[in-house]
Amino acid sequence: MSSHQLNSFINSRYCLYCTMFITVLLAMALLWFSCRETAHQYNGLTTTLQGITIMLDKNMLGTMGIVAIGATGMLMGMLNTKFAFIREFTVIYASALLLSSLANPDILMSAPADMAMSIIVLVCSFILFSGYQEFTSRSYVFLISLILSFASIFQYSVLFFIVPFFIGFGQMQLFSFKNVLAMLLGLVTPYWIGIGFNLIPLESISFPALDISFEHYSNVLNLNTAINLALTIIIGTTFGLINIIKIMNYRLQLRSYNGFFNVLAIFTMIFAIIDIDNVQGYLTILNVCMSYQIAHFFTIQHFAKRYILFLAFAAIFIALAVINILNII
Repeated sequence: MSSHQLNSFINSRYCLYCTMFITVLLAMALLWFSCRETAHQYNGLTTTLQGITIMLDKNMLGTMGIVAIGATGMLMGMLNTKFAFIREFTVIYASALLLSSLANPDILMSAPADMAMSIIVLVCSFILFSGYQEFTSRSYVFLISLILSFASIFQYSVLFFIVPFFIGFGQMQLFSFKNVLAMLLGLVTPYWIGIGFNLIPLESISFPALDISFEHYSNVLNLNTAINLALTIIIGTTFGLINIIKIMNYRLQLRSYNGFFNVLAIFTMIFAIIDIDNVQGYLTILNVCMSYQIAHFFTIQHFAKRYILFLAFAAIFIALAVINILNII
């Protein structure tokens, strides 16, 4: 095959189908052979709903992980199809997400609440982008804050994302005094209703005690997660810096959409550092941001051998999966 054909292939659905086949096989092998412990921690702001957390075995968690990552990839595609913030056709972002997430046992077998974080953030992103310049409508701002607040009952980390979304309101030109009030009302409503109907007793509310210490980090962060986190940050940042000059020449609406994902990536990195207990959930969101940057790079840049970079990317994450299957790290 020529370089042009290879470059076209990695951007195509055929590459995605191949990637899907390979990563699902790797995920199944990880479930069968990996000795990784499953994650069952309960991380809600309240203890009222703790009883619904079911102890799931590794295979069930892994199956849920495959479905959640697949749903995340589909949402990424829907988001780009609707708002077209990647200028040319490609589905390489889905291939990159599968490689970086399905091949990672810590993401694959993380707690259900962590699995849902990327889905919640992408759904809220869809709502945010839909409200571009609709500053007279309060529904977009209210709905996003309502979703984040409600989800925080099950997973407190979701509430942190009100910060990048607050900045996103400005990027989408949704700032007004009434919209800020709508945001505050959306944040308060789930707890207002829950406490008012005694579904969430006040004494059950327990805010997280974030432990930022070397000892805690060494206990929580294993070598595999540390390597994957470092790779995601390095790759995402490198491609982001390469892409930024070209993206700055896009029209304002597309710059706003892509600028939001840059803000989201920066804050997610900060959240991952201060809330290391939920690093798997943050890592999936970072993988989403990285995958979009990879898609920009492979549609913006047109040098002949760029397919080699994608093959190297795939080889690194497949190699990490094989190492985990063999229980080397």
